[in-house]
Amino acid sequence: MSGGGLRRASTPVLIGSILGFGIALALTPLLSRLVSPEVFGAFSAVVAVSAVFVGMSTMRLEIAAQRASESDARQLLGLALVLVAAWSVTIEAVAAVAVAVFAAESLWLWVGPLVFLASLQLVGSAALTRRGLYRRLGTSNFVQGAGTGLAQLGAAAIQPTVGALVVGFALSRLVWFGGIPLRGVKRSRMRAVWS
Repeated sequence: MSGGGLRRASTPVLIGSILGFGIALALTPLLSRLVSPEVFGAFSAVVAVSAVFVGMSTMRLEIAAQRASESDARQLLGLALVLVAAWSVTIEAVAAVAVAVFAAESLWLWVGPLVFLASLQLVGSAALTRRGLYRRLGTSNFVQGAGTGLAQLGAAAIQPTVGALVVGFALSRLVWFGGIPLRGVKRSRMRAVWS
């Protein structure tokens, strides 16, 4: 990609990201009036633990898809989603055992769903980048950034809990479902690509 092409491609992504996260940042003082520091701390702990697993959840197949043929890229992205689901279910099962058997706080039950939803960004942004849909990627970044703050603010106004912050975090990440091409993904091809 030439310098001018790179600038044209990166500009909408940069603008969408700055505006979205700028809105989220601007809403933070309002959110801090609704939610106690203890709730913010618990939410931060859940997000930090989730982030560790998000980095591993796709086995970075979304990066491999960038250089693969169109057919193989679809299969790699599909397989990445399968891995994300497997990681999320496994993490959720471990969290459920920790809560039931070891009396861990129930807030840890949010880790599995957060890993799944946060991992969608990895797969969705890779799919959009591969297809050269930079405006859509910028729009998705905007929706995620602004949507997180707005959804958290709305949910916390109803009930200022860790769950409200998680719901706001999760809802805004649903935007990434739209960027993932699921048509044409076949299990037999995913196995062939994997091996």
